[in-house]
Amino acid sequence: MLVQAPVGTWLSASVLDFTGGDEQARRLVTTGLIAAVPAAVAGSVDWSEQQEQQMRVGVVHAAGNIAALGLYGASLLSRTPRLSRTLRLAGLAMASASSLLGGHISFRLAGGPFSRFTLDPPTPG
Repeated sequence: MLVQAPVGTWLSASVLDFTGGDEQARRLVTTGLIAAVPAAVAGSVDWSEQQEQQMRVGVVHAAGNIAALGLYGASLLSRTPRLSRTLRLAGLAMASASSLLGGHISFRLAGGPFSRFTLDPPTPG
């Protein structure tokens, strides 16, 4: 549940990018970066308790999240609004791709709170 705060602020920042609210978008990005810290801590704790296959996907998930954080951080350091918007959109794309992996870990690989459930392979037919 912690990931919804940073993702929500970043998605809102992208909406503002298309409506001309550059300064407000920068504030939302900053808020999202701050909110990402507890989400990352919780994710690393979850990761440490996973099985090997889940851990492998978790490493790629974490790398995607770090890349998204880097893109959003770079958007704050950028001097031109156009480059800032481009970096924010790239950060949203990276966070979205990484979110797909996080969902894959949780639901398909039965990680995190779903680890007590076993998933049977699908049967043809």
